[in-house]
Amino acid sequence: KERARLRMLWELAGEAGLWRAAGGLLRPHPRNARRWLAAPPEEQASLLARAWLTGMRWNDLWQVPTLSPEATGWLNNPHLPRRLLLGLLAQLPPQTWWALDSLPPAIKAANPDFQRTAGDYESWYIKERGSDQFLMGFAHWDQVEGALLRFLTSGPLAWLGLVELGQDQAGRPAFRASPAGLAFAREQRYPAPTGAAP
Repeated sequence: KERARLRMLWELAGEAGLWRAAGGLLRPHPRNARRWLAAPPEEQASLLARAWLTGMRWNDLWQVPTLSPEATGWLNNPHLPRRLLLGLLAQLPPQTWWALDSLPPAIKAANPDFQRTAGDYESWYIKERGSDQFLMGFAHWDQVEGALLRFLTSGPLAWLGLVELGQDQAGRPAFRASPAGLAFAREQRYPAPTGAAP
């Protein structure tokens, strides 16, 4: 997961204009990078979260460790699941833990086509990693959409500090919206971090 986290942060820094390609090399964009480094931590975090929400360089579905998508011309819109989860975060009560495994079934019951707005489960070429069988059809929703939702929550949302990971009262892996996550999801100002400065 650490490698995926670093790849994501690299792509988000590019989306945010912190680096650029010049003369066949990747270089920091001096003005943007300097401004970002001098900004308070909450502004730095907010910029990266906005780059994730609106960016296209990092496609979460293609990073799910259990999936192996094949580039055969089909396209997914990475903004749709991100907006779905942020909408959910905006409604969650603060400090409440939710079992991670309860998230996919709840979304499957309420909005199963959240990333396939036409309800097309036949045109995306995705295999389970290590298998030659394509995961086509609604019967594979848990393996594709469910895996994506779990990855987004325990990966990018956690890496960006928008959720906190832990355990619920039954000891199952769980998540809750962080103060920054609630503010970001509700389009409010990022809170200043508490505790020691990084």
